[in-house]
Amino acid sequence: MRRILPAVLVALVLLAGGAWLLSGRTTVPAGSRALRLADGSELAAGTHLRPGGFGELALFPAAPDTLVFPPDDGSYRMFDAAEQPFVARFAVAYAARPGELAALHAAVGTGLRDTLDARLRRAARPRAAGYAPDGDRAEQSRDLAEHLRERLSLPGLEVTVTPLGQARARDDAPRDTGVDLLVVGIDAADWTILDPLLADGRLPHLASLVDGGVRGNLVPLKPMLSPLLWTTLATGTTPDVHGILDFVTTDPATGKQIPVTRRMRRAPAFWNHLTQYNVSQGLVGWLATWPAEAVSGIEVTDRFGYLAFAAVGAESDEGMTWPADYAGTARGLQVSVEDLPADFWRRFVDVPADELAGLSDRGFAKGDVLGNLAETLATALTYTELAEDIRTRLDPRVLAVYYEMIDAVGHLVMPYAPPPRDGIDPEAIRRYGKTMEEAYVFQDELLGRLLDGVGPSTLVLLLSDHGFKSGDERLAVSAEITGGNAARWHRGPALFVLAGPGVREGARLPRDPEMIDVLPTLLGVLGLPVPADLPGRFLEEAFTDEGVARYRPERVESITFRPEVWRAPEGAATSSAAELSNLGLVLEKEGDLAGAEARFREAMAADPHFAAARTNLAAIYIRTNRRAEARPLLERTLADDPDNLPGLFNLAWLDQLEGDFASAEANNRRVLAIDPAHDRARVNLGHVLLRQGRLDEAETEFLTALDHAPDANAWFGLGIVAFQNGDLPGARDDFRRALEIDPTHRAAADNLRQVEGMLD
Repeated sequence: MRRILPAVLVALVLLAGGAWLLSGRTTVPAGSRALRLADGSELAAGTHLRPGGFGELALFPAAPDTLVFPPDDGSYRMFDAAEQPFVARFAVAYAARPGELAALHAAVGTGLRDTLDARLRRAARPRAAGYAPDGDRAEQSRDLAEHLRERLSLPGLEVTVTPLGQARARDDAPRDTGVDLLVVGIDAADWTILDPLLADGRLPHLASLVDGGVRGNLVPLKPMLSPLLWTTLATGTTPDVHGILDFVTTDPATGKQIPVTRRMRRAPAFWNHLTQYNVSQGLVGWLATWPAEAVSGIEVTDRFGYLAFAAVGAESDEGMTWPADYAGTARGLQVSVEDLPADFWRRFVDVPADELAGLSDRGFAKGDVLGNLAETLATALTYTELAEDIRTRLDPRVLAVYYEMIDAVGHLVMPYAPPPRDGIDPEAIRRYGKTMEEAYVFQDELLGRLLDGVGPSTLVLLLSDHGFKSGDERLAVSAEITGGNAARWHRGPALFVLAGPGVREGARLPRDPEMIDVLPTLLGVLGLPVPADLPGRFLEEAFTDEGVARYRPERVESITFRPEVWRAPEGAATSSAAELSNLGLVLEKEGDLAGAEARFREAMAADPHFAAARTNLAAIYIRTNRRAEARPLLERTLADDPDNLPGLFNLAWLDQLEGDFASAEANNRRVLAIDPAHDRARVNLGHVLLRQGRLDEAETEFLTALDHAPDANAWFGLGIVAFQNGDLPGARDDFRRALEIDPTHRAAADNLRQVEGMLD
């Protein structure tokens, strides 16, 4: 090994959209060009001295980078006018034009490759859908290449699109795969809590599915709000497409806030697909399903029973079920809180007998932990009774049951669960310390009742929408569902379990599935076609070779639903400030910064006091180098609410970018004092400490973050620590780990090349 001499090591890291440099010099890698964000000046490839106040840089390819579209993982397919697959691949070469980097950065920030990928996906399918099936495929591919090149036009960017090949394939009609399907949705089910209970043998029914099938970590979307996520799971589309954007919305007739309804959903759900093809089904409790719609079986909507996030019930049974006359039967099966004996409640709580005797169906009351808990548990029992009744009456091919219980119980009692924490009422810990764990055991018992009716030809799919912070990750603020920080108790990953014929046994999925992958997989196992505009993929890795051959779906360009089965709501959606802000977050995640900014501005106009819109807009300003506009928004937010987590985090990020490391450190530490699991703040804190030469402290923060979840920027920071400590092999390994998590992490790639050169 060569002794380390003073050397230049590129240390450009993208942290929440920003960038910074490690040493007194910086190297712009070969084939790249850098934009100095402070003044818009450009740097060519090579090593440059960095005087004080040099500022951070954004890198762009000066020599062409190339991506291949569509990817070769089968996640994206196109179809012609006759709904036959149109198979063509393209090499997309792109490079920034010298002298125009500022314009390019204004358009895409630091997400150039993601922006190009998103534009390709949006442009390709509509164009391909116009091609005749008997046309010249080579000519059609050339036409599509030119169309894509035009759609990729961005200021300051040179783009060429070259066809790589063409083929034709046959599309098959729907087919009978010979299986039934049980879908169980468990809101907020979290592997962190489940795994110890599995190890202790307390969840035998879940254990049987895990041992006999595959498990995985389902990647939740952001924001992690249940109606958005369950509607994404049901429709295979993201919230900007399906239109369910919050727990509540504005009623256009009254102007009042009401729980979201089925009428606001702008994309067909799996039960519409089943109805289109006359597949018998039972559906119980799925979020955002009221009022009921015509389905090929029986539907009980989410307004039946107690719905914690809505805190209201429907005034009548109108729209409660399909068919409408099933409502009377359902009421006869409804479990009342008053019907359950004291012994039932004692397994969950340690409260005086007179309190248990006084439990009744009194509905939601803020702060009434025991009463709200009782309503939640009774509704979970009710949904199980209804599912069993539907199966007895109908024997449906598909039975889908949703449970809110685990999430609702978490918001009620997670602060009191073990291990006890300072500042938490000891009496509340005594009363509710065992509640959370017992709720999980109870949920497994309900799962067992559903599994009792499952035969050897049934596939079982278990899902959650997100996890829930527990143990040392819990926040130092209320978890109440009506509180401003309720959603911050949610965490990733979510639950995915699949078991049954054709599924691999006792396996873990090698890659984390996306929520949009669930519907194509569900339709595939039932032999139903998958529309081409669904962006998700069939999860082949969950199945044996026989299972893949049996279930892999064929794509069709579109499905024309019968009007009585599905029709999109007419007119523009009415959006509250929260819905607009959530839509902005979705668009920001997709790389549409301009669209996100517009939605955040609309949210602020709708409600000038809505803090989330201000902090989200400030984040866009920071990402697009408009820091002077960001700071007043954050300072106003924190003046109103000094503990506002997004405000503190974004202010720490802004201070970090502007070189005020003392303030950045203090604000990141304030974030972590409230939310110890805020890994982005912890990683940023590590880099702030690194900038101050506090290597040991920085290393501790990076390692702590990695205890929670893989993070490319944490490994990148550890690589810099190792390099500074003279450990070249360690730095090499850490940069490699960063790239395994994020192959587009340019700074890690640049540093890895330099370190490997030193080791040669």
